[in-house]
Amino acid sequence: KVLDFGLAKTIKKRQSVTIKGDSSSHVSQVNVIPGTVAYMSPEQLRGEKLDYRSDIFSLGTVFYEMTCGKNPFAHENNADVISSILTSELPPLKESCPQAPRELARIVRKCLEKDRRQRYQSASELLIEWDNATRVRRTELWQFVVRWAAAVAVLLLVAAAVVYLHGYWTRSRTVAILPIVNDTGDSSLDYRAVGFTESVINQLSGRAN
Repeated sequence: KVLDFGLAKTIKKRQSVTIKGDSSSHVSQVNVIPGTVAYMSPEQLRGEKLDYRSDIFSLGTVFYEMTCGKNPFAHENNADVISSILTSELPPLKESCPQAPRELARIVRKCLEKDRRQRYQSASELLIEWDNATRVRRTELWQFVVRWAAAVAVLLLVAAAVVYLHGYWTRSRTVAILPIVNDTGDSSLDYRAVGFTESVINQLSGRAN
């Protein structure tokens, strides 16, 4: 952005060695207040003696415009703009730009107080307020991130527990039945040992008749 703050002047030089005939739009014309009307403070428009609080008002206008994309005092002609700056109630920043942080809205509101005594009384005061607001904003953002991270961690733990328990209770259980050996020395009992092994297997597998 290139800003001239309404104080720039255009100079048209003739094609000559001297500059005697240059035509300049001087900002120091009689009965003309230098600056851009839409960014002037009430006391500047009234022609009163100015101090740094007038600049704070202009800065608040820039803050508002940067946040909402429009000048808070914008109208079709300068007369209406002047009237708006002098008398109209400022549209709340949160109404024009709901996503604006409340700290910023409060700072802009104080910058644009029509009574200069109600504004920030110095740039240092404004800077301190700005630093405090951004610090609060960073803290709130960090708390938000921590809360979400904790919630995600809890959800992951719960999901892992559910998966584990589901696998534990639904897993297939296997029992190995070793062949029963006839150690009696009586070979006539061999068939009974084999039949007994098959019977145990069928009973455990639920396939017994």
